[in-house]
Amino acid sequence: MTAYHIHIPTLEDLEALTALGVTTFREAFTGRIRDADLEGYIQSALTADKVQAALEDPAVSFKMLLQDGQPVGYTKLVAGATAPGVSAKHPTELQKLYFLAGCRGQGLGRRLLRLAFEESKAAGHDGIWLDVWEDNHGAIRFYERSGFQQVADVDYQVGADLQRHLIMEKQLQSRT
Repeated sequence: MTAYHIHIPTLEDLEALTALGVTTFREAFTGRIRDADLEGYIQSALTADKVQAALEDPAVSFKMLLQDGQPVGYTKLVAGATAPGVSAKHPTELQKLYFLAGCRGQGLGRRLLRLAFEESKAAGHDGIWLDVWEDNHGAIRFYERSGFQQVADVDYQVGADLQRHLIMEKQLQSRT
């Protein structure tokens, strides 16, 4: 039986977290956006320097899912971030939720998403939001099934590709 556990990455995990981010982004979008735009985004947004800055930012929280000790997925939450249409007074952003292609469809996304909800509620956040590319239909269905609703849309530049991203939000019930 495969053993999964949650790991809170530190600077010691910088190389593994950066590599996981690059690999999962490529798997998610290769063939869906132009190669030059894909690589340009990776070189600007998924570098070791950017990941290190995020690991050092107290408003950012990463969780890595390990399978038999190897990283297979991760989340990135950003406390206090907001976007058009977000109604929560104390929101958190689910900025990343990615898995290796071979690990999709096993309920692992739901597991990490539940953890993100719990962490956000425990920190006093009353809502969680994300943005998702309008052509990422599988992700949109997953988020809708998880209680997110579209509240706005925004333009998002990926290289030369101007995309429309949906802003989706879920209200969180505070623990009482």
